Amino acid sequence: LRLGYPRIYRHHAEPNLRQRQEGQTPEEREGFPTSQQTRTTLIDGLAAVIDSYTLSSPSQSLWEECRTFIIDDTGKARGATGTCDDEVLASAFAVYLSQQPGAQNMRTTDTPIVPLGWSWYG
Repeated sequence: LRLGYPRIYRHHAEPNLRQRQEGQTPEEREGFPTSQQTRTTLIDGLAAVIDSYTLSSPSQSLWEECRTFIIDDTGKARGATGTCDDEVLASAFAVYLSQQPGAQNMRTTDTPIVPLGWSWYG
């Protein structure tokens, strides 16, 4: 791995026209593909765990961001003007990843588990 991280999310890009015609599968790519569709998937997953009361967090800033998270006139889910949505999106991504196959096997005894909303910097 180039960056030295042992667990990097990988995905297959959507096949282009030539790949579809030739029955080829696109190469695996590192990172999470961000698009309106994947953003919607992430936000819907976070909303589901919030609605079902299965997400708990001591982070007051996360809950403040959730209270100011909107769907704007164009249909994009985002923080309201003048607010942040970083913790909402990070939490949505964490929820998504926690639901992927094998996620329950990723914890190791030598890796510290940092609770959501906790910061190394206080």
